[in-house]
Amino acid sequence: MNTLAQDVRYGWRVLRKSPGVAALAVLALALGIGANAAIFSVADPLLLRPEPFPNLGRLALVFNKVGTLTDENSMYAADYEAIRSQSTSFEQLAAHFGNSANLTGQGDPERVQAEKITTNFFNVLGVQPILGRGFTTEDGMLGHDGEVVLSYGLWQSKFGGDPNIIGRKTHINGRSYTITGVMGEDFNYPVATDLWEPIAFTPPDKTDRNNNYLLPIGLLKPGVPVSRAAAELAEIGQQLAKEFPRSNKQMGIRVVPFRTYATDELTHNFMLLLLAAVGFVLPIACANVANLQLARVAGREREIAVRAALGATRWRVVRQLLTESVILALGGAAAGLLMAQWRSA
Repeated sequence: MNTLAQDVRYGWRVLRKSPGVAALAVLALALGIGANAAIFSVADPLLLRPEPFPNLGRLALVFNKVGTLTDENSMYAADYEAIRSQSTSFEQLAAHFGNSANLTGQGDPERVQAEKITTNFFNVLGVQPILGRGFTTEDGMLGHDGEVVLSYGLWQSKFGGDPNIIGRKTHINGRSYTITGVMGEDFNYPVATDLWEPIAFTPPDKTDRNNNYLLPIGLLKPGVPVSRAAAELAEIGQQLAKEFPRSNKQMGIRVVPFRTYATDELTHNFMLLLLAAVGFVLPIACANVANLQLARVAGREREIAVRAALGATRWRVVRQLLTESVILALGGAAAGLLMAQWRSA
């Protein structure tokens, strides 16, 4: 340890004697490390963890499509009910739709983003509130749908993070709701949602083919591929088109894996290309620093010869040079991380 401390002190003194070269080496490493860290911080949630759902690979979204187009249209409630009752590919099928709402009862009124969801929505996604509970089947019945689950952000900003929030009343669009749960900080689906309310379908809703507003999301059964679910729902869509030509003529059903939807093909390929491009930056930076170090060593032949004459072994000399390289690497890493944080801010 004593000799290591000596190497560090001596290496620091040597680098201070040539600040220009040291700064250039640190800058080169900082650019390489910073660029890679910044791009990876963007690619990580997009490519590897688009959403923190435990069954991400089994989640799929269901859309209406017109003809052969691959558009993503919302669905009639009646079609959703037909798919839910006839499909054998999904373990569960939920649905949701968004709308803005006025939240009152806690200070100044606030316009929030509300999401109407079927009572099994959280179960399909595999998430549960960190406080309280989600929705029960009873919460989706008419007259019993006065429950609400808050997002973590709204709980903190509007209710001060009150740990006793469960059971309190709040008002949404002038109607009284009971707060039953608070979602975790990392749950944000759909994006920018402030609160979730249960959908209570009326009998006319379940046969409505005039308004397409639902966005279904399903949890595939274990071992069932998306292709099988897509084929099954395509057949159901064709049957619905025959039974209800007025509303479903040329209307089909499209199934999209959730991971694909979260990162469309263009974004996926672009991020891979960007990762590959910046991946070359770090080796180039390391090669440049290595060349600088070799140039410095060539100019220190006399110093090394004197150290060898005084009894320093070859390993002792190499260790000293390695110590100086490690000091530069640590400086470059620290500067690179700061640069990455600044770019992502």
